Amino acid sequence: MEKLRHKEEARKEKEAARIKAANERALAKRLAKDVTDLIDDEQLELMEAATAAAALNHDYLDGDGTLDASQSG
Repeated sequence: MEKLRHKEEARKEKEAARIKAANERALAKRLAKDVTDLIDDEQLELMEAATAAAALNHDYLDGDGTLDASQSG
């Protein structure tokens, strides 16, 4: 009877360890996805800022990189 109880206890511990490992993997996966999403958002913001800056430069500079006389007051 004692041997059977120890065997059942070992089975429960093994199952608990399996569940804990699965939960830790799921958490790591969620964190990795969150970080990836944040990086993607940051890259998108940087690209939008670069596009806006390029548009401003285009509005105020001629094609040769000099100030456009029509834009000065």
